[in-house]
Amino acid sequence: MRGKITLRVSFLAVLLTVALILSYLESIISFGFIFPGFRLGLSNITVVVVLYFFGARFAVPFGLIKSFFSLMFLGRFSSLFFSMTGMVFSLIVMILLRKIGKFSIYSVSACGSVFHIWGQIFAAAFYLSSLSAFIFIPWLSLLAVFSGIAVGWLSNIILSRLNSSICGKFR
Repeated sequence: MRGKITLRVSFLAVLLTVALILSYLESIISFGFIFPGFRLGLSNITVVVVLYFFGARFAVPFGLIKSFFSLMFLGRFSSLFFSMTGMVFSLIVMILLRKIGKFSIYSVSACGSVFHIWGQIFAAAFYLSSLSAFIFIPWLSLLAVFSGIAVGWLSNIILSRLNSSICGKFR
């Protein structure tokens, strides 16, 4: 029993490290030519993997810790409110869709991506005390769908490898 817990914590720590590396890589690769401030959200692959591999009980703290450390290491601590709001919106939707059980990993990830954007827009509107931030929802939502599908696709590949390896034995 104790060995399973150690393996689980170690694996989650590795996934958190991967998420931080992906966040860093995204911060130095600009996608501003697509839409100002747009990021692919590749570090969210780890959140989707944790949700599908370990369940919601682990995905919620993992996602929040990932957001917190990502912002802390990248020096954008002022963005914590936006990131956390987006992560909470995303996690709620992904957990609900996963629990319903009728949606593919691609749909769950795409919806999570869209709601992450919406959470950030709501946070921006609240922070700015203005509804002007909502003008970005259509374009960012469209980009989020494509980004979310890509994250879901990559997550699916990783999960298929994990489920067929020894990692599947320590859930």
